[in-house]
Amino acid sequence: MTRPLRLVAVLLGSLLAGACGEGSATVEFRSENAVATSGPGLAAPSVVPRVTQHAQLAIRHYGRRVVESCDWSGDTPHTTRFREDITSDGEGRYAIEPIEEIEGAIPDWPLFRLMQLARQGMVHRYRDAAVRDTMLFAANWQLTDLGLQSMIAGRRCDLYAMSRTVGTARSYTLSIDQETGLILRYAEKDSLGRLLSRVEYESVDYDPDLGGVVWYEEDEREQLDLQGDLAAQLGFVPLLPDLVPLGYALRQAQQVEVGDERWLNLVYSDGVDTLFFVQSFPPLAPRQGAGAGGPGDLHAAGASDRVAILPIGSARAAQGRVSGRGIIAVGKVAEAELLDLIESALN
Repeated sequence: MTRPLRLVAVLLGSLLAGACGEGSATVEFRSENAVATSGPGLAAPSVVPRVTQHAQLAIRHYGRRVVESCDWSGDTPHTTRFREDITSDGEGRYAIEPIEEIEGAIPDWPLFRLMQLARQGMVHRYRDAAVRDTMLFAANWQLTDLGLQSMIAGRRCDLYAMSRTVGTARSYTLSIDQETGLILRYAEKDSLGRLLSRVEYESVDYDPDLGGVVWYEEDEREQLDLQGDLAAQLGFVPLLPDLVPLGYALRQAQQVEVGDERWLNLVYSDGVDTLFFVQSFPPLAPRQGAGAGGPGDLHAAGASDRVAILPIGSARAAQGRVSGRGIIAVGKVAEAELLDLIESALN
């Protein structure tokens, strides 16, 4: 694994949870067949508060769940499946532990498990389906009552569709515990209806014994003030994209330390999904302007600055060096949109 890829793994581990191995056999989930209940096809804005990230993280529980992710970038889909345990005290502490691979779908399970343990924070906050920004959700997404119920982990759930209404089509089917509001199952599909990811609880306990739990300690990240002057806060002029995929808006800016290196992480959201634009701090020498040598056209074969595009589960990553900076961009967007994002930051 190259150094930039290690940085992707450390900084943006949630989106790497779907790095797929070989195999495409179907996992048999324990869900019972869904049965019709009431008014399908109706928008359900009143349910949105139950599926916000804040509400989901506030639910105390322990559960075992199956995580599945499919990569459709090749001729045949590559699928990763494994089981993990999650414990949350509902007050901010949590632990997520990979338990076992399913059907040998992960070539190097010990390494994969260690990487997942290191990524707990990103998995907990960014991987799973949830409404992360209600204003952007209202502008870009719709939550629809499917009028169905199903049993997940012995709990009766209502089924909803969460569909993107702006830009590239994407959808999630959510199974929401009627009593607690916890999303016990979700399945993510692309515009062609192909499965991209699925997470399903096999068991859940809402009154777990928390004694002996080794809670994950999140990395310290300095949050920058988006209303202030980022250059003054950082001590250098950051690369700021002008061309962002439709529906996304900048929501966070963070300083992240990885070993002896510092990086700036810009976090964009469309209300549900997250897009990261990460850049290394410049060297001590004065930073040259974008016109020095020019960033070139990253779409063109002869560009001097190059990035590599890597499919990562249902997302794509672009990583490389441009204008002397290490760059990583990761999101559930098209390759051209990632390249446009980077190019617009250099002009």
